[in-house]
Amino acid sequence: MPELVNQVAEMAANTDIQRIEARLTSLEHSVSATLNVLNQLLQAVRNDAPAEEKAS
Repeated sequence: MPELVNQVAEMAANTDIQRIEARLTSLEHSVSATLNVLNQLLQAVRNDAPAEEKAS
C-alpha cells in the first residue's frame, strides 16, 4: 500500500510541475509579445521625433 501512495504522490507532483511549466511558457510568450509591442512603439516614437531630437 505505501508503494501505491508514493506512486499517486509522484503523479500528483508531476502534474503540478507540468501545470507550472505550462504557465511559465504562457508567461514567457506574453512577456515576449509585450516587449515586441513596446519595441514597435519605441521605434515609432523615434521615427516621429523632430530632426533636432534625433541628432542628440
